[in-house]
Amino acid sequence: MALGEQVQAGHFRADLYHRLAVVVLELPPLRLRGDDILVLARTLLQQYGAAYGVGPQRLSQAAEAWLVGHRWPGNVRELIHLLERVALLETAMVIDPESLERLCLPPSVPDASAVSMRTPTPGAPLHEIERLTDALRQSVGNLAAAARLLGMSRSGLRHRLHTYGLTRPSRHRAFLLVKKDTGARDTPPSAAHPPVSPARGAEPPVVPAPQGGEGQHAGASARRDERPVRPTRWEFPAPVAGWEPKPVAVLAIEATWPERSEAEAGPYEPWTLASRWEQRMAEKVAGLGGVILQGSPSLCLVAFGLPQTLEQLPQRPVQAALAIRHLAAEAQASAGETAGLVVRLAGHVGTLLVAEETGAPPGRWLAVGETLALPVRLLGHAAPGELLVSAPMARLTDGWVEVQTRPLFSGAEPTEPRFAHTVVGLLPRQAAFGSMGRRAHTPMLGRAHELATLQAALAQVEGGRGQVVGIVGEPGMGQSRLLAEWRHSLAAHAITYLEGHCWSYGSATPYLPVLDLLRAHCGLTPADRAETMAEKVRAGLQAVDMAADDWAPSLLRLLEIQAGTADLMGVSPETLKAKTFEALRQACLHTRQRHPLVLAVENLHWIDPTSEEFFASLVERLPGAAILCLATYRPGYRPPWLDKSSATQLPVSPLSPQDSVQVVQAVLRTDAVPAPLARAILAKAQGNPFFLEEIA
Repeated sequence: MALGEQVQAGHFRADLYHRLAVVVLELPPLRLRGDDILVLARTLLQQYGAAYGVGPQRLSQAAEAWLVGHRWPGNVRELIHLLERVALLETAMVIDPESLERLCLPPSVPDASAVSMRTPTPGAPLHEIERLTDALRQSVGNLAAAARLLGMSRSGLRHRLHTYGLTRPSRHRAFLLVKKDTGARDTPPSAAHPPVSPARGAEPPVVPAPQGGEGQHAGASARRDERPVRPTRWEFPAPVAGWEPKPVAVLAIEATWPERSEAEAGPYEPWTLASRWEQRMAEKVAGLGGVILQGSPSLCLVAFGLPQTLEQLPQRPVQAALAIRHLAAEAQASAGETAGLVVRLAGHVGTLLVAEETGAPPGRWLAVGETLALPVRLLGHAAPGELLVSAPMARLTDGWVEVQTRPLFSGAEPTEPRFAHTVVGLLPRQAAFGSMGRRAHTPMLGRAHELATLQAALAQVEGGRGQVVGIVGEPGMGQSRLLAEWRHSLAAHAITYLEGHCWSYGSATPYLPVLDLLRAHCGLTPADRAETMAEKVRAGLQAVDMAADDWAPSLLRLLEIQAGTADLMGVSPETLKAKTFEALRQACLHTRQRHPLVLAVENLHWIDPTSEEFFASLVERLPGAAILCLATYRPGYRPPWLDKSSATQLPVSPLSPQDSVQVVQAVLRTDAVPAPLARAILAKAQGNPFFLEEIA
């Protein structure tokens, strides 16, 4: 409630208010600030692009309209977090509303009635009510524990509860609420249950209360309510079904603050600083899909891939670590040099066993091997602000991040040197695209027939007979590797090779792979400004003998460039799509007049309907055109042009046992692999090249 309203209600002295209210500044919510939202969004995109080295991104007109129309319940902080996720997770250079909608977290609605027996005071800030009720729920109505969670004193908490008309729930009612959320047994917290082992149950993703008051019996003293209680320590039901292995990527985060004397103490107590830090850190990792397994202000373990596997799973810890490192730098800059916050980070990939019974709580897990132990050990070797990753994570993120290898020194184990990898930063997006599918660690084996089929299709194209080849196979069979190897063999051929990609999150984004092909054809880069892009598009059209004035407006509009598209204002969407399709088809047909044209699109099973419709229309024009269309996709997807005479489906089968053994030998760098080990690897991999490399 504003002070002016409190004066009118008699809750604040009028004379004191007029002494303080010399200049009254009114800050409207973000949703009412109109075009200021766009100014903030563009600035934030530019800042985060520079901070993470991912190149400049820009918003489409539809995305800007989405930003202005969004309700922004989290105000500026929600906008900041959303655009940081865009910079880290979105690969497109032009951001569309579908990407914003996908990366925007769902709003959390406070359930004040579940904690309060009375209606909250009208006009009270909902975010404050949400924080109070959530803390009371986590602490099972314990005021001392709730105050520590919130970083305030008990008297301050009581004052806020009274101000907002909230009451502390009974311990029995609070337990029922926690039981509903966690699936605990119908046993009150006063019962003497042994605690769950930390290796069997995950810590909650909230700021933890200090140890104490756990496992107290029913005959405790009257001051029992003043000791913090950890509801997640109660015994959970025993598993009844089993454990499901889940591949996860783990990030270990260590934060330390220097010791300071009373004379050096800042305006906030250490607990408040630590609570604020962990709250902001938890927001960062949750926004990137992370789940906190074990947490404290000083040491936190985050897993990515629970409960569902995420796209770009090995990259998620790196992206989260860069965001946390940036957050720590902001905290240092705002608090001054005396704050002394130091973060160290480490990443690893491994497996967690997750309880798969129906009634199990979401935090029931068990680490396998060094899934959690290795990143914690790596923290001991990390320098302040450094991100160390294990060798498996460095291998899986190859081509996405720049790493430097350095040895790990340990006096206790002088026998074999161990190595870790320091993450320098993200590679430019075009470099990451160029490295996809190009795993040069092992030789290309068992694909002679497939390479010969592609070479025969190219021979027909060079003779003026257009072809379309679909490369189909299960994940990990090496479709991308096959395309990369074949492309490298074309050095002696005078062809134009353009490549596009479909993404799991882009199936609702029109023209996503088509835009990749257009940018490659015109030589567009992420650093190009709108004026430079327009000039390159016109030059690209003129290079293939197309009239730029006739065809450029449709392509410029597709690239979200306003200059030169005035003639298309007011044109119906159907007419615009027809003009765009024709401009793209003519660009392909004119390009093949100079050299044979190869259009390669990967992961066609994720293609958007508009792009699929365009490629189907292009296939209709292939007879008599020197164009080879290549596409990779998984079984279950059927391209609409598969019944055409120019279409060929090329299955990528599992490797033979002989080829599989050679892959294992190449990975292990030995010609003599023990027969039992080879049989075990081959039985698990089933001829899948990716599985063979990873298991070996």
